[in-house]
Amino acid sequence: MTVPGVGSVVIAGGGVIGSGIAFELATRGVPVTLVERGRIGGEASWASAGIVSLQSRPWMKADRVELGRISLQRYTAFVADQDNTSYAAFADATLRFLPSLALTAGVRYTYEKKDFEFDSYARTFPGEEVIMIPPVVSPISPTSWNDVSYRAKLIFTPVEPLMLYASFSKGFKSGGYNAFGADAAFDPEYLWSAEVGAKAELPGRRGWVAASGYTNRYDGLQIRSGVPLGGIAIRNAADARIDGFEFEGSARLVGGLSLQANVAFADARFEEFTNALDLLNALADVTGNRLPRSPEWQWFAQASYELALGDDWGARADVSYRWRDRVYYYHTDQSSPTVQGEPLGELGARASLFYDPLALSLALFGTNLTDARSVNGFNPNFGYPEVSFNKPRVVGVEVEKKF
Repeated sequence: MTVPGVGSVVIAGGGVIGSGIAFELATRGVPVTLVERGRIGGEASWASAGIVSLQSRPWMKADRVELGRISLQRYTAFVADQDNTSYAAFADATLRFLPSLALTAGVRYTYEKKDFEFDSYARTFPGEEVIMIPPVVSPISPTSWNDVSYRAKLIFTPVEPLMLYASFSKGFKSGGYNAFGADAAFDPEYLWSAEVGAKAELPGRRGWVAASGYTNRYDGLQIRSGVPLGGIAIRNAADARIDGFEFEGSARLVGGLSLQANVAFADARFEEFTNALDLLNALADVTGNRLPRSPEWQWFAQASYELALGDDWGARADVSYRWRDRVYYYHTDQSSPTVQGEPLGELGARASLFYDPLALSLALFGTNLTDARSVNGFNPNFGYPEVSFNKPRVVGVEVEKKF
């Protein structure tokens, strides 16, 4: 029997889970000892035939179903192998023309190379026998990209409480491979972004306000699509844009009363995307569709009140409301209620009592007090829509002790 060395990890059980953990640790240079009383993969892993499936039964706990969903998402990446080589050089400098005027600019060169291979399996069923063909390692020719990105930001402070700025930048995200190896390498994504804005402090430093407007232009935006035979594939949309503005601020009013608020607008659409794949894996022209997870309007407001109760005690009350517009979670089939979330507003409140000598607090809180429900997530994994909803009303008590 071999005694594990100092600093090594001992894993009991040589099934799919134990062997997978051992493999991942070993590839990261961690000494591993795998202990199995019988044959590797000969117990539960053999009985389940290596199937990874999202099974949901009435008696199954939600945590177990969620674990299965995450396993399905990560499986194809687990059986694939990718080596990345990346080099970058960058420079950044600030030039001050006047005490109130400065320019910050930077440039970056990036080179990336990716080598990819994946394991494929095949099975036949002659009669009642099951023949497992060993994995076939399928390498794909390495692909490389290089890019020069840059940014510039001009800051002007005409008076001390007020700052004005304007910025422009070009961004780059390298291409890559889908874990299936079924599609060719997807291309890089490029972003050109411009923004102008202002920020000012309120008199007496009792708060601040800020406003900004921006425009983003994407070339080759990388989009995740579901694949009916399993998993997720990344494809490139031709062009997309996001134009919007934001206002936000915070102010301390009379006594211990303070307010916070923000409002945002975004017009986010595909300007050209003619080769998208819908939920049935059919080609679709989604030019003009909204970008996923980009509501047109959203806003938030919160009022807080703090009160000192003698030298040792304190209290605080918070009431907040958050609202977002209709949101689409997939780039195709946007007329389907499955892939969109209705406008949603959530009311929250919290009342806290503090005892400073012991750093102790007691709080009564509630989230989504009106119990508003809407779709807030979508996963196209395996081509079958899986949706999730926002959390229902939650009311609770919290005790906190700081050490």
